[in-house]
Amino acid sequence: MCNSSLKCKEFIYRPYIERIKYLVRLPDHKKLCELALIGTHLSLSYNADIIEFRTQNLNLAQQLKYGVRVFDISVRFRSNLIESYSYYAKTNIGFHDFLLGAEEFLDDNPGEFIILLIRQVFPPEFDGIRSDCDIINFYIRHVVGGRRTVTKWRLEDTIGQHRGKILLSSFDDSFSGCAFDIRNNCKLQSDITLKTKRNNYNVQDKWHDIFTLIKDSRFDNYKCFLNEIHFNDGSFNHFSIAKEGGNFNSSLCVSHPINQMMENYFENPHRALIIVVADFVTQELIDKINDSNFPDPSWRIGWE
Repeated sequence: MCNSSLKCKEFIYRPYIERIKYLVRLPDHKKLCELALIGTHLSLSYNADIIEFRTQNLNLAQQLKYGVRVFDISVRFRSNLIESYSYYAKTNIGFHDFLLGAEEFLDDNPGEFIILLIRQVFPPEFDGIRSDCDIINFYIRHVVGGRRTVTKWRLEDTIGQHRGKILLSSFDDSFSGCAFDIRNNCKLQSDITLKTKRNNYNVQDKWHDIFTLIKDSRFDNYKCFLNEIHFNDGSFNHFSIAKEGGNFNSSLCVSHPINQMMENYFENPHRALIIVVADFVTQELIDKINDSNFPDPSWRIGWE
């Protein structure tokens, strides 16, 4: 489990359990900027060509079933179509497959909604004639599930305005006319921003910045905070850091998994949209984030 001769503590997690009808239990008048939502990093990577690039072991239907409502998808535009990637490995799951899965889920659960975070992992190939937004609009008009996509939404919108919808957001300027702009509306914590701060950083540095954003969400004048808690430092892989913990900075196995740390320290200030994006998401972390939108966990009585 660790990169040493020591045997580290083995962390045991609860089995996954159904959390399908979740947002429907919140009132229509509740604003998006009062919610905390759990998301998955590279959500479609469970079927990536290269095993090392898989950051989830639950498929799309399972993620939705167990309470995930935010999906991070890296894409490449090729011949006016959208391909899904995990880093530089194809996931073999098309964007149309995601829309179809979302359509089936929302058709059965019209009180729920989904947020889609889309970003480009490769520049578009020069074999297409449409802009990024033109391609997105083609999927909206012509692909099953596309009709549910909302390109113009605001943090002040209410849940009631978007039940049964897919709220599109992006990190890329090329989507500025057809998606909610994450970078200009949210305070971010991610590996990308960390790399601009320092040349070398480790798991402890990563956790420091995760925890800093948790504290900032209580006081900073933002209506949205995106805490990307996934990490891979080259020595420890995504799974190890997310779920196993390990010998991150000494000869002893003293570090806890980042997902467990987030579960222990997460706070919902109820004054901003809080999105937590994780690798190999656990039911414990899903429930910690989702429970924070209710006065107590009694909303899921009967599901245990």
